[in-house]
Amino acid sequence: MFERQTGLRLSDIAGLEWRCFGELGKLVVWMDKTNRRIEHSLSEELEMMVMQIPVSSQTHLFPEQHKIISDVKCRALLSVQFKRICERIGILGKSYHCTRHAAANEKYHAIDKGDLAKRLAETLSMTQIKQLLGHSSSKTSLRYVH
Repeated sequence: MFERQTGLRLSDIAGLEWRCFGELGKLVVWMDKTNRRIEHSLSEELEMMVMQIPVSSQTHLFPEQHKIISDVKCRALLSVQFKRICERIGILGKSYHCTRHAAANEKYHAIDKGDLAKRLAETLSMTQIKQLLGHSSSKTSLRYVH
């Protein structure tokens, strides 16, 4: 659910802190990979899901996953687990990173194409998509929008 609404990387989700949800309806995340802060609007559904997560750490939503992602030797474990789960349910050749592509495409296709030129200038430019995904280059973001 996080990835679908936000396009966050697996490592960013594993590192989510409770303080990221300080303002109602918003998620503010510091992206380690690009060293920048991004902000997302959250649906009520996602906010409700976050409130149902048992608090087992004062800092992190997912402390066990944060520990794994923080250890350079174990970092790939979560991606491997995700891929194995997908294979078990019959989804082959997909990785967690595919969810970033799906989030970018969903946001892109939600735009009314008849009014696209005007709206892109006013609401969702490639620069904004770049910022949403936490990329340092718009060229990288272009690969996610098709």
